[in-house]
Amino acid sequence: DVYKRQYQRRVRADATGIVEAWRHFLNASSNREVKANGPYLYDLVDISSQVLFNLFSDFHLEFQEVFQEWQFHNINSSLEVISLSSKMLELIKDIDLVLGSNVNYLLGIWIETAKSWATDAEEAALYEYNARNQITLWGPDGEINDYAAKHWNGLVGDYYFRRWNLFTSTLSQAVLKGYHVDFDKYLADLLALEQAWDSESKLYPILPSGDPLAISRAMLVKYATDPTTSSYTRYPNTDAPGNDITSRNTWTTDVSQLKILCDANPSCKGFNSNGWLKTDVSKTVAANSFLYVKKV
Repeated sequence: DVYKRQYQRRVRADATGIVEAWRHFLNASSNREVKANGPYLYDLVDISSQVLFNLFSDFHLEFQEVFQEWQFHNINSSLEVISLSSKMLELIKDIDLVLGSNVNYLLGIWIETAKSWATDAEEAALYEYNARNQITLWGPDGEINDYAAKHWNGLVGDYYFRRWNLFTSTLSQAVLKGYHVDFDKYLADLLALEQAWDSESKLYPILPSGDPLAISRAMLVKYATDPTTSSYTRYPNTDAPGNDITSRNTWTTDVSQLKILCDANPSCKGFNSNGWLKTDVSKTVAANSFLYVKKV
């Protein structure tokens, strides 16, 4: 999936640095150091959405591993799975909102341009199918699936949202009802969903919506600022070895984002500054890191 590949490329990108760049980029406009013109707003939407895509990758990692507690170890992780799936779907909608604020990130323009070449309704339907198929399945049965994936408003908020909703609901229902997922059936259902979307004729916006500056600032507050719903005690030069929620550390090590990731998981009791979320922080050792312990 396009979002999964984001995580696989993590070694080539500094997710924490991009968060800080986002803050500086917005501050430059607030301090009138730069003019919020077309090129600036294009880059702002690009940076804002990239930070959110990166954070989604960490949510996906967390979700995947708490689900595996059930799938492979029969440990009930329903609270964690449901909470994280809700956050993931909410984040997809927020990414779509960001992308929809700039004309350069609209699926509607792609589809309407393809249809404009047609000479009749039948030809328009064919061109629309081809336009949709090229950026999704690339072939009737997903022969080169996601090869031309795009970060576009409409594609993210509708097509990708549907796919992730199917994924999270399939796994959540398995944990809630106590059965293991039939992934062959899931993949068949996924292909059917994708093929159905390619054959639709739903209209998508061809004009941007909302103020990109205001939307980006709101996303910064929501996804890169210390949450007001919880608080943590920070211990310098300290770590709590073991009891890691994930088998690898999170892509981001931005403290505000680590708090958001920990808050979304009921079993998370804290984290260290290297991006390791913890289910137990009671046993500590001296270390070259900060330990953040969630206040009860």
